[in-house]
Amino acid sequence: KLYNETGNKYYALIFKCDSSTPVSDKLVRQAFEYAIDKQALADAVMAGYAQVGSLLCTPATTGYNAEKDRGNVYDVEKAKALLTEAGYPDGFDLEVYVRTGQIYEEIATIIQAQLAEVGINININLLESAKIDEKFYGGEEIPIRLSFYNNICADTDFIMQKLLPTTYGQVYFNDDMVDLINRSRAETDDAKRQAIYDEFHDLMADDMPQLSLFYEQILVGTSNMVEGFSINPLGAHQYCHVVVYEN
Repeated sequence: KLYNETGNKYYALIFKCDSSTPVSDKLVRQAFEYAIDKQALADAVMAGYAQVGSLLCTPATTGYNAEKDRGNVYDVEKAKALLTEAGYPDGFDLEVYVRTGQIYEEIATIIQAQLAEVGINININLLESAKIDEKFYGGEEIPIRLSFYNNICADTDFIMQKLLPTTYGQVYFNDDMVDLINRSRAETDDAKRQAIYDEFHDLMADDMPQLSLFYEQILVGTSNMVEGFSINPLGAHQYCHVVVYEN
């Protein structure tokens, strides 16, 4: 039997919103989303076992709203129009930092080719994650990082706090963001809290400090002799209710 469910992990481009490069302009950041074919990316890198999406949380996470998820909005002409509006009709060159690992390297290579179609020429810097951190905290300019987030709390609040400028590797300043965090944490009514999370999704779609690429799907195969197994969205599967029958 094959178990296949979307987990809590998503892959994303993380922008330095106060960068001295063009990505400091939200129109440029928005252009990235239209320039990238997320479905083609997921099909090539994950063999189709991924769900394309635009939110900074997955369907397995509290706060997710399918109605807010734009999915794949690939549109080269729209991307070019946004770049022109931002003052970059001919595109630009940019450094992108990518943590080592087959998945990340494949994502980066495909994105590099897709962005080139709209005039954005990226130079891929492959480094261990710790080396990227060292450069970031050392004050070096890192306009974009390719990484992932695994929502260990299974709640949108987890990523909201990660977007604060005081947290790991994030440079994003928005007072509305802080207000949303404070309001969501004080709200005990589920429906009202979801409404706040929806405001967060709208803010992220406009400001785009991160560009969500796709949500990882978790695959587990078992024999017919196994019963009682279920997937954990974090990949930390529990086996206390699993029964294995003899032939």
